[in-house]
Amino acid sequence: MLTKNALSKKEQRLMRHWFRKTGENTIELKEKRWAAVKIVHYMTPILYRLEK
Repeated sequence: MLTKNALSKKEQRLMRHWFRKTGENTIELKEKRWAAVKIVHYMTPILYRLEK
């Protein structure tokens, strides 16, 4: 199990931005509706560059 100290400050900020704690050992995405769209949007250029 990771503790807060195991993550860097930047990683902690990103985790707080994307996820919310719903229980003692449970987290969920904050932006469920747009999460898939954002993933595709950010991954497409990366994957395109890797193919070249």
